[in-house]
Amino acid sequence: MTTCVFCAIVGDPTNATRICEFRHSVALVNFEQDDYPGYSLLLLKEHYDHVHHISSAVLHAFIDERSQLAVAIMKAYPATLRMNYANLGNIVSHVHEHLIPRRPDDPNAGAPPWPLRSQRRGDDKYYREVAARIRGALM
Repeated sequence: MTTCVFCAIVGDPTNATRICEFRHSVALVNFEQDDYPGYSLLLLKEHYDHVHHISSAVLHAFIDERSQLAVAIMKAYPATLRMNYANLGNIVSHVHEHLIPRRPDDPNAGAPPWPLRSQRRGDDKYYREVAARIRGALM
């Protein structure tokens, strides 16, 4: 059996991309920041491969936590006009949501956020700064 990369991240409070921990989920800065500053992921703490396996109580709580994170991202990045949400599971089958802040000048304005133009990774200092900015907007 292979280890789930997201389960390992959920269990690592020192991860540079970690924004905060909610009751049912952990929020992280997504590595793909160049195109969509504030782009974040929300990982369910407990491993589920599919959304339809989650109890309705946990799923509703997860959606509430997603909304809290979205509001914080929009406060931290005020130029955000719209938040795109994606729950795909094509690469990592651990249930998670992408929260993608959209701006009128983003690379794919008016269209889906994919394909991403750049997938450069920043250093840990950069991700900690982005995480702190969003975390500060949660308060």
